Amino acid sequence: MTPEDEEDNYLDEIKREGGLERFWLFYNGQWAESIAGLIAAIGGILSCFIYILGYSKSILGYVLAGIAIIGFVCWRFLFFAVKKGEESGWRKSKRTVRAERTKVKVAALLWLFIMLSVCTILIAQWRHPH
Repeated sequence: MTPEDEEDNYLDEIKREGGLERFWLFYNGQWAESIAGLIAAIGGILSCFIYILGYSKSILGYVLAGIAIIGFVCWRFLFFAVKKGEESGWRKSKRTVRAERTKVKVAALLWLFIMLSVCTILIAQWRHPH
């Protein structure tokens, strides 16, 4: 290994300033992936148990099914994110931190707009039923 290679590895040290997503996934990604997988599995098993008892159409049945689905979706996202990080050797992406912040702000504003639009429609329908 040449001194330049050692310097490159030292500069690519995983720090919080290098990107919060990369930092968090490196230190907590596999743990969070395991927890999300367990939540999905336990929610699925309990949902099946509630179904066998005949309470699948109850609030508890819907809640357990929702927990299982949300846990599975979180597990899949974390699985692919950790896998992508491991395949790249946890190297920094080419995108800057500023671009990431801008992307997060735009996404948050878009979700806020969507939620406000849906709430407005629901309130309008509630106030003036047909």
